[in-house]
Amino acid sequence: LAGGDDTAEDTADIDAPEAAGEIALKMVRIEDGPTFPIPAEWTEGELDNSDIAEGAVAAYTDEASGRNMLIMANEVGQISTADLADILADDEDYATVRLMTNDHGLDMVLTVTADLTTGGYCFMDDDGWLYHLIFGLDGDTVMTNDEALAQLVQDCMANTYFEE
Repeated sequence: LAGGDDTAEDTADIDAPEAAGEIALKMVRIEDGPTFPIPAEWTEGELDNSDIAEGAVAAYTDEASGRNMLIMANEVGQISTADLADILADDEDYATVRLMTNDHGLDMVLTVTADLTTGGYCFMDDDGWLYHLIFGLDGDTVMTNDEALAQLVQDCMANTYFEE
């Protein structure tokens, strides 16, 4: 993932989870990284060099609703996801930071930014990589008011895992 050379790859051999919300999902995997759902019908966006330099791996958008998803991967060193939660809890850029464990036993941090325009979840792997899946709506819209987007975050969190 260093330098943004690897992108999320469609994973045809993994069944997509049943989406509880109105957004159908498909599974993708980052090489040597996590497997997670993305919206099946959303369009993959182009990343520019500055996005890639900041750790962007992939971006997806639903043009009709303005909903979007950005996947980030950054090597940050050996810290636990619990330590990550403590660091983010002290960051004034976040209104919500909650340490959780998903259905696959993966510790992750649910986040919502202070301006309520984006939210999502992040987690660490054993090799010091931070993965952050960020969801939002076009513009300055409060993303927490969009029930389908909130359900999408829950569905994605519940179905993210690492291959064993």
